[in-house]
Amino acid sequence: MPRSPGAKPCGNPALDDTLGFSGAESAAERTPGPLPGPLDPLIGMLVGQYRIIRQLGAGGMGVVYEAQHESIGQRAAVKVLRAKLSADAEFSRRFHNEARAAIIAQHAGLVKIFDYGQLPNSALYILMEHLEGESLGKRLDRLGKMAEADAVRTARQIASAMAVAHEKGIVHRELSI
Repeated sequence: MPRSPGAKPCGNPALDDTLGFSGAESAAERTPGPLPGPLDPLIGMLVGQYRIIRQLGAGGMGVVYEAQHESIGQRAAVKVLRAKLSADAEFSRRFHNEARAAIIAQHAGLVKIFDYGQLPNSALYILMEHLEGESLGKRLDRLGKMAEADAVRTARQIASAMAVAHEKGIVHRELSI
């Protein structure tokens, strides 16, 4: 499914996959931050104990927001499936399976899921850990190529996470870099 014109990845590899970013975009296209446009009605909304603070990125399938726990201040990411797709039984099933798969296949290299549910506007969401740092795609853009030892270490980390998923019977269709 094509992304919305002007959509940008959020810079979080675990989230960019669902938004449809392959890692082949230029560094300029992977710049995180608020997107231009009208005021988003989800900004300020409470999702469980987390208040949505700002939009991190958007794509054809959904929008990713930064949120903060109301009492302890923990940051989280909220991936919201577009309402039209949330109403589609197949997309709804895939989104639910994505949340379940991440919970079942726990590994340091896989994002942690805190909650899954439906917003008042009927859009489905996944509440997950907020990851800081540079995606592999951004790192490759910046460096051009990795040193052999770094590439081997990174490949082992990816393979380790995928092995845990495969042991649990989970096969992902694509990887985000």
